[in-house]
Amino acid sequence: MTAILVLATGGLGSFVQMMGALNAIRIQHRGDRITLLTAPETADFAVASRLVDDVWQDAVPSIWDFTSLKQLRQRLRTANFVRVYDLDGGPRGRFFFRLMYGWGGDARHARAAWSSPGPDDAIKGRTAVHLVDRLEVQLLRAGIPEVPANDLTWVARHVTSFRIPFRMNEPFVLFACDPADNEAKSERSWPLEYWAALADTVTEVRQIPVLVGLKPAPEIREVVASRASRVIDLTGRAAITDLVFLAWAAKGAVGCDNGLMHLFAIAGCRAVVLYDGQADPARRGQRGRDVSILRRATLAEIPAGEVAATLQKRI
Repeated sequence: MTAILVLATGGLGSFVQMMGALNAIRIQHRGDRITLLTAPETADFAVASRLVDDVWQDAVPSIWDFTSLKQLRQRLRTANFVRVYDLDGGPRGRFFFRLMYGWGGDARHARAAWSSPGPDDAIKGRTAVHLVDRLEVQLLRAGIPEVPANDLTWVARHVTSFRIPFRMNEPFVLFACDPADNEAKSERSWPLEYWAALADTVTEVRQIPVLVGLKPAPEIREVVASRASRVIDLTGRAAITDLVFLAWAAKGAVGCDNGLMHLFAIAGCRAVVLYDGQADPARRGQRGRDVSILRRATLAEIPAGEVAATLQKRI
């Protein structure tokens, strides 16, 4: 049995876009033991998917924590991985390569066959390469000719319980409250008063705003509750698999360019995604059967009325 390592540490948005690649690697390495190194927020979700045999959490210590770094290096080296698929690319992948083989290491002399993005990630004739397309090219170079589409139907097959105390017998809209991925400044969040105005519109058409997020969002809950006769707050409380079930039942979902909106789009939920000028949907945009992307230089330039109109058109 061959030991395989997959690096996918970029968080929920990247992870759900990599699920097709993970499935392709699983098919290619039937009978081998696949270990996935992923972010803490996606570890349980990865276990539930059954696409890998072992899940390690990417809790990389500070570069000054020499003891922990030594322990991590020992764990990586003693696993005797024969092949590594670096789906992350960039500095993160290079860090793990150097941790395993030294700062002067070279892929040609590594003990494991190392698959990583090409030096330019280029696809002929295109200037912006989406993550999903880049993964297809990377795996083709590694000898995997076909990558299945990202798919979440396995959640219904593998997950037998729904742990949210919420009866989905009334129409509802998901408000994905997490800020934009890689948020560096507060203006990369949609203004609170816009969330309140959207909740007002949703309530007027007899739908319930359901707040979801990987972390609690008390500020958004407060402003939405001030305008909506009823609001359900599940932020920081719902497992990712539970959120997939919610996406299947929801009338739609609204949010910034965050991991939840990638999840909802792949699940097939009607999604309205808000982008500012710092994010490029051509490279990381949500892909699904019913996705609308609204983009301005800043998120504050996307009015609640436009979002509500886009959402209602799709509902």
